[in-house]
Amino acid sequence: MENKERQIKDFEKSIEKTGDLIRQLYLDSGSIAYAEFKNSSDDSSASTYMAGISKLDQLIAAELSRKDNIIKTAKRSDEIEEIRKSLKQQIRLLEKDNISNYETIGRASFEAFRQGSLPLENYEQIFTDIIGSKERIKHLEDDQSDIEAALGREKLLRKVQLTARKISNKSSISSHYRMLSKHYRKAGEQICNSELIMNLEADSVKNAVQPFRDNLDGMEKLEKEDQQLHLEKEELRGSLEGLGAGDNLKKTIADLEQLIAEYNTERDELLVSVGELLYNNQKDPLSDTEKIKDIFSQINDANSEITVFNAEIEKLKAEAEIEKQNKEIQNLNKKIYGYEEKIQSFSDETGKLKDQIKKAEDEIKKLETVIKEEKVKK
Repeated sequence: MENKERQIKDFEKSIEKTGDLIRQLYLDSGSIAYAEFKNSSDDSSASTYMAGISKLDQLIAAELSRKDNIIKTAKRSDEIEEIRKSLKQQIRLLEKDNISNYETIGRASFEAFRQGSLPLENYEQIFTDIIGSKERIKHLEDDQSDIEAALGREKLLRKVQLTARKISNKSSISSHYRMLSKHYRKAGEQICNSELIMNLEADSVKNAVQPFRDNLDGMEKLEKEDQQLHLEKEELRGSLEGLGAGDNLKKTIADLEQLIAEYNTERDELLVSVGELLYNNQKDPLSDTEKIKDIFSQINDANSEITVFNAEIEKLKAEAEIEKQNKEIQNLNKKIYGYEEKIQSFSDETGKLKDQIKKAEDEIKKLETVIKEEKVKK
């Protein structure tokens, strides 16, 4: 019984597998018919299906195009973002380089100013701190020279005092030089961030200013490029909105792919319907091709296999039912035999009980006779 059930399941799997094959053959024949006759007249009984497939093809093509446009647009938008990051980094480097040029420009401009190459009224205020620092440094350095000259002449105690002052002056000079560098940077920054930068034509400062101007030109060019890219990105953003892309592009693409998959599934179902219709109506003009006829021959073979499988299943089911009925009959016969044994046992028991009753009745009669005799004697 279990073996037959297993055989039945194997045949059912074979039928299912063959059914899948037939569906694929319907799909293949429908695809061939659609490819060869989609632009033909409406003589075919499958023309309605053909029109539906054509409409789905248009929808699929439109959604595929939309998906490709979204991907390309998003990719270009990402490329622009990376380019803009690079441009901003380059601008920051040029800005940093220009800041590093402030001190050089400040020094060169001050030297030109000191030599009378720059007008006093425009630069005197800018260089006030530099002049003050240089004067303090000169005063300290002159003092250092005096100390050096005096050290050889003075006595020990005075030498100790002069040496201490010398050390103090040295520290102050270093501090003033550091401050002077800051004043040069500040002066250079003031010049570079004002219209004065355009008038620094003195030969002594041209070389110092040229890198700064080159950097400014470079930054202006980079900023223009960045602005153009910004405008392009805004246009791309509008394009994505026009294409129906949401903020989450991955979800948008996934939804589109799901929609395209649904259209393709629907399209396949229509092609299967075309193939099945043509198979059942082989006089249809769309059936009259060698490729389709060959597929119909394969479908015939597959249907024949299914018929054989079904016959085998029915046979196995009948045999299994017979085995089941025979087993039930055997079980019933066992029950009947058991009941017959019990009946026989009850019959034997009944005979024994009847004999006991007979003996008891005989004993009663004997006792009654004895009782009567005793009464007569009395």
